[in-house]
Amino acid sequence: RSGFSDSIISNFQSNGVDLNRAPYGVVESVNMSLHLLDVRFDAQRYGAYVPQDTISIEIPESYRIAFNLNGQTNNTIAGVDPSFLDNSNSTEIRPQLTIMHNTTGFHSVPAYFAEYTKAFLQDSTLNTQAEFQIASHPLPLTARKSLELKAILSLFAALFLLIPFCYVPATFVVFVVKERYVKAKHLQLVSGLNQTVYWLGTYIWDIVNYIVIICGVMLVFRAFNDEDLTGDLESFQAVFVLFLLYGMATIPLAYCLSFLFENHTTAQISIAAMLFVKGFLLVVTSALLDGISGTMELNSQLKFFYRFSPAFCFGEGLINLSVRRLRNVILGENISPWDEEIIGRSIRYLILECLFFLGLLLFIEYRIHKKIISFCKSTLFGKH
Repeated sequence: RSGFSDSIISNFQSNGVDLNRAPYGVVESVNMSLHLLDVRFDAQRYGAYVPQDTISIEIPESYRIAFNLNGQTNNTIAGVDPSFLDNSNSTEIRPQLTIMHNTTGFHSVPAYFAEYTKAFLQDSTLNTQAEFQIASHPLPLTARKSLELKAILSLFAALFLLIPFCYVPATFVVFVVKERYVKAKHLQLVSGLNQTVYWLGTYIWDIVNYIVIICGVMLVFRAFNDEDLTGDLESFQAVFVLFLLYGMATIPLAYCLSFLFENHTTAQISIAAMLFVKGFLLVVTSALLDGISGTMELNSQLKFFYRFSPAFCFGEGLINLSVRRLRNVILGENISPWDEEIIGRSIRYLILECLFFLGLLLFIEYRIHKKIISFCKSTLFGKH
């Protein structure tokens, strides 16, 4: 925007910096920020200059003490140019120049600052050959910050893993529904195949395919050196067992739900959607409720019911594993991956759910519920 002297603008141009004037009315940093958002797709910009900004900023407490600003008028402030200060309040300052910067350009602030300082130096010294150089070497992350960042990335990885793994168990029902629809299963049964053997063979084959998927995921974890989930042998084993038990519990659940459908495509989409709701959405909702003090206690009681869903146990275990190393380092704890608060509880629930859903599958297959109803009718009302 306008505000630079002609000599400084000339110095900018001689230094190879092309200044684009902002539209009329953009006279402060807030307006400039809105303008940059409006034209963000027109050209790639990493910053902007706002000379003689009209927005006042609060002087930090340490500066007030150093310059003895509190309780003084603009004319009696020691060591501070009165033209820099807001006339109404000696604790606020109007900067001569505001540098707007795009945070995606890590070196945008020093680059814009260096170009302005060079142009200002040339104008002040009346020497167009004056040089000003700046070095930008961002400090590396501390060990703690690096660990926190890795924990956050592992947390997001654990959350987004729930999405594809809500879809995987649903793929195994496609063949089951197809076989029942085209009467291939009926043909096998009338040929003498036992129903238990049919489901046991199907289950084992699907588990073998599922293990192949798990191995692929574990290889990706190791390739990207995810220290939180596969950084040591104990964590690697815990993650593998959690993945395996999730499949062993969810696949028979998908089998049980497959009896509700005649079309394999509908079955696949519906079961995947149900697992998504009971897995990803329920885990995210539980995490949000845990972050609100008013719902934390209620959510801790509801988790007992959440854990009846294998997908929730799977997601909870992955999240606990992703923050375990951070807790050990920052809080000084020494928690094993197999601890009750990490995946111990999830594993126990998954084992029980695996046995329950396998039993429920045979219960539905042998139509035991119909036999029980028939027995009750004959007992209560006699045979007709």
